[in-house]
This record gives sequence, C-alpha cells and structure tokens, in this order.
Amino acid sequence: MEIETDRRFQLRLLNEKDAAELLALDMHNRAFFEKTLTTRESEYYTLQQHVKMLADLSVKAEHGSAYMFGIFVDGELNGCISITDIVYGPLCSGMLGYYLDERYNGCGIMSAAVSLVLKFGFEKLKLHRIEAGAMERNAGSVHVLKKNGFIVEGTNRKNVNINHQWEDHLMLAVLKEEWEEQFNV
Repeated sequence: MEIETDRRFQLRLLNEKDAAELLALDMHNRAFFEKTLTTRESEYYTLQQHVKMLADLSVKAEHGSAYMFGIFVDGELNGCISITDIVYGPLCSGMLGYYLDERYNGCGIMSAAVSLVLKFGFEKLKLHRIEAGAMERNAGSVHVLKKNGFIVEGTNRKNVNINHQWEDHLMLAVLKEEWEEQFNV
C-alpha cells in the first residue's frame, strides 16, 4: 500500500521483505535512535526479530489496527512512520510514531511525512483524533508535531523507558476538525 508522496521521498507500507533493510537502518542509527526511542534489547537487532515484527505489523494492517510505512529516499529506506493502536467506535483514534535516519534530520522530510500520514489517517481511516508522544527535550520532534497542528495536552510522567531510564513525555494530539481548518482541507 502506498499513500501520496512528496517529491523528496516515497511512503510505502512495510512488509517482511523489508526486514534486512530496516535492520540495517536500525543498526546504522542505533546510538542516535536510543537517545529518543524505547529501550531496545540486543535481541531486537536481529533479522529474525525484524521479520517477525514486520509480519505482525502486516497482520495488524490487514485488520486495520496499525500501519507502518517506510520512508524511502531515492529508493533507500531511511525512516519509518506509523499509526498504531487504532481503535474505532467511541474513540476513533490512533497513535502516531516515527523515526528518521540521522542524516536526514532537519531537512523537512519528517514534517512532510507526518502531513501525508495525517491525511491518510483522517481521510482514509476516518479517524477523529491522532495522538503522539515526545520527550520535551526532543525539540525537533515537538516542532514537527506542532507544525502539523498537534497541540500539547499534558505530560505523562516517567511513562516510557528510553535508554534504560524512565522519561516524561509530552502528550500531543490533533483532531480531524482542527487539521481540516488549519490546512484548509
């Protein structure tokens, strides 16, 4: 499954065939990612674990509960962006998450990718609310979210284990009607 693209990159739903390339991305950026992503034990950094993770995500995509897209720059996997924990009914929401190769941070790629995935979430998935969490000290991530209409709703105290330390996270969200108004949809 592909969604709209930007002139700088392509977004494509990941599957098991992408496991080796995703593992290479994760290994190459391990020290960088471990500053802001959940603690990953050594068994995470195996091809077998990446195949299993992507197979599980493929099943979730088939059921409409999670979608993980690869961010491809010149055909090479350089990041991931996902909507997970999708629930319908009275909540009709999902959780946005993302990471990008350190070489491409600050180039506007993630801001554009978030914009495209929000469009997918609100228009294709018919979600009402999309949430995201970011460490306050991760100014780049907070900026990406605010640029895309997210509003800080509060702080979850010491709720995510990052690099073996419990970290506070700003909780942000954007509602479909806010997104439509801000971006004239």
